[in-house]
Amino acid sequence: MRRIVMCTAALWVGVGFIGWESARADRPAKGDQVTLRLATDVPTRGMEKITLGGRTLFVSGKTGISSGDVVSTEAFESRDGSDVELSLTKAGADRLSSLMKDAGATQAVLFSGRKALMAGTISLSGDRGIATIAGLNAGDAEQFSQMIQGRRTIGGPTLTVVAGTTSIAPDGAVTLDVFVSGVANLRTYQTKLGISGGDAGRLTVDDLFVDHARADYVFGTAQKLDAVDRYGDRIGAVLMDGGVDAMDAKYVGSYTVRASSDASGAFSVNVITADRSSIVMDSENKELAVGTGPSAIITVGRTGSLPASPK
Repeated sequence: MRRIVMCTAALWVGVGFIGWESARADRPAKGDQVTLRLATDVPTRGMEKITLGGRTLFVSGKTGISSGDVVSTEAFESRDGSDVELSLTKAGADRLSSLMKDAGATQAVLFSGRKALMAGTISLSGDRGIATIAGLNAGDAEQFSQMIQGRRTIGGPTLTVVAGTTSIAPDGAVTLDVFVSGVANLRTYQTKLGISGGDAGRLTVDDLFVDHARADYVFGTAQKLDAVDRYGDRIGAVLMDGGVDAMDAKYVGSYTVRASSDASGAFSVNVITADRSSIVMDSENKELAVGTGPSAIITVGRTGSLPASPK
């Protein structure tokens, strides 16, 4: 396995991995309606059973919140991961309050059309018109904020994290591969992971590398500059000329994460897109709106396995 360790100012700053002066991502084309629906952890009359991220939830068929109900959003770190605050219109807050009381719901699921994407714990401050979705991964929180406001839809460039195993022992390690898909004429990418959750201890990045020998490596044998930033836990690369199509999942890099000796519980790992921590650009150096796939869940305590590449 060939490992690249070339964290130089010439790459990260010279070609602009930090602070491109290109245009911001365009507003995406309209796609499936993005909605938030209430859910419970126990069977409830009128609720539909779904499985999402290994959890079983019972979801309402009624829309709790749609893009038209959201005035603004704010994502921020919290004790249990990342939260999103939604400032709602009065009509939206009133409707959500009524539905929450009727269903006794404490969970919420984000949908694009009929596809369930992510779930979190929901609370509502009715007098302020603020709904809070808690317990998200940092990457999920940013994606949630953008999608519920209609700024991005499913179907564009996506970065997906896939773990080699679902669980490890304390002091154990697991390697996660990152894939890009849904993008044409790709020239530049940068990735950074966010880790949240767990009942105790920590799960942290121990190593990061690019396996150029893989048949599914996105840039193949083309001429490129690439780098592994061990201080910022970033992987990035830029083609010397032109771009490549990566409509199907293509490999871009790997991270090895290690559990502390006191670690336990389920940790959520995903790509961070907030503050341009992870980016995708085309051959005209235009930054594209990028989404993230489902979080990889690493449980410290029992063993299991996952497929080696995303579907």
